[in-house]
Amino acid sequence: AKSESLKDMDYQNAIVATWFRYAGTVNVIKGRTEAMDKLMADYFREVAYPVNDAETVVNLIQMVAENKFASTSLQKVVFDAINSRLASVNFLENIILLKEEVYRLCGDNKTELFYLRHYVDVFIKSKYHTQYAIESYAALKEKNFQLLEKRISKLEENEKIAERESIKLKNSMQLSNKETEDLFKIAFR
Repeated sequence: AKSESLKDMDYQNAIVATWFRYAGTVNVIKGRTEAMDKLMADYFREVAYPVNDAETVVNLIQMVAENKFASTSLQKVVFDAINSRLASVNFLENIILLKEEVYRLCGDNKTELFYLRHYVDVFIKSKYHTQYAIESYAALKEKNFQLLEKRISKLEENEKIAERESIKLKNSMQLSNKETEDLFKIAFR
């Protein structure tokens, strides 16, 4: 926000929108939630946040959640701040931890592959807008994207191997008519 020379309430709105983008969100795939809206409303009320600025914050979060086009400096700063997570050093580890946390909280047992594929879509749809974000995050984001694709390939290959093994096991357990007949003869002697 400072690198784009945001001042006063624009600066504050960028910070607050970034804070609340995932606040109260259990499953990041869902976007905005009632819990997020309640937390924001409580915060706005407690600090007497100006109504117009509160509306700006809500609109910024909605834009990011829907991946709308960022045209103003404020929008670009918020998009970049929120999407900076894609350049996290521990990005893949965070996805696995996120998957486990969603399971713990909601009982939603989606596979790691499900989350990885979701984030491929997020990577493809997101870009950095400000010079600061491009310089600070773009290279690591690209590296994380490559790691993500590599991990997906590995998991998909493991799924194929497991499927082939399952078919082999199933086929090896099927008995021919003669073998079934012999088994019944032995069992009923």
